This record gives sequence, C-alpha cells and structure tokens, in this order.
Amino acid sequence: MSALARVARLAGILRIACAIGMVALPVLVLIEFWTSDVTGFLGVRAGITTIDAIPLPARILALVVAMIPIGLGVYGLYWLQRLFALYRAGKVFAVANSRCLKMFAWTQIISGLLQPVIGAALSVIISWHNPPGERMLAITLDSNMLGTLLFGLLILVIAWVMGEASRVADENAQFV
Repeated sequence: MSALARVARLAGILRIACAIGMVALPVLVLIEFWTSDVTGFLGVRAGITTIDAIPLPARILALVVAMIPIGLGVYGLYWLQRLFALYRAGKVFAVANSRCLKMFAWTQIISGLLQPVIGAALSVIISWHNPPGERMLAITLDSNMLGTLLFGLLILVIAWVMGEASRVADENAQFV
C-alpha cells in the first residue's frame, strides 16, 4: 500500500471520527452538565456541590454559556472533517487544505482566549443566587489555556506555510 493510500485510509477514519465527535461532544456535555457535580464540571468553587442547588434559570444560563466553547469545538471538528475529506480524495497539497487548517486554528485560538471569560461568567452565574458575600467572580488562567492558544497559533503558521507551498506547486505545474 502506498503512502498516499495510507493517508487516504486514515483520513477516511478520522473524517468519520470528526463527524461522530460533532454530534457526541454536545450530547455528552449536556448529559454531564445535568447529571454531574457542578463544581467539577464548571471548574469553579462557588460553594455548590450539586446541580440541584442552582435555580433552574441559572442552570439554563450556565448551560448556554458553557456551550459556547463546545460550539467552537464542533466548528473546529467541522473544518477538520473537511480537511480529512480532501485528504481522502487524494488532495494532499490543495489550497483548500490550508483554508481548513486556518479555520481550525482560529477555533483553537479563540477557544484559548475565551476560556478565562467563560470561566468567569460561569462562576458569576452559578453563585449569583448565593447570599451577598458568598457570590463570586473566579478568573482562572492555567497552562491548558496557554496550550490551546499556542496550539492554535502553531496550526495557523503551518496552514500559512502549506498555503504558500500549494501556490508554489500550482505555479510550477503551469510551467510544464
């Protein structure tokens, strides 16, 4: 089996995995959100130990806010799925590949930048019903956020390089 055939085969599998992930990610988060320990899910410490301790309107608002990064993740998987479809079709150095990678990279960059904002918003939402003095605004910066941001920037640079390589390959192909 040639290297291109192996790439196409793996790309087909990864394309299917991305499609499954696009559906499974929000569904699993919804299930976890409604059934788990809230402090573990939200990553904040607001003196709340169970989801039932949060009033329903606050739970719904927290879910909407928590789904923002999930939506970004699904959008990123969409672009990866498109990239793997191109690879599956044998289009390894197409300009469209660069666009798919760039869009995926931007989802990662935005996700990395939004993580502290989303966490802060969730800490306010789930502690808002607490008595005065027990409400909180928790702003968290950690290595995962930095890692996501740097990963997105790395993929963006690779996408730019691949785009240039594709353009040069197209130019060279026209000379023949």
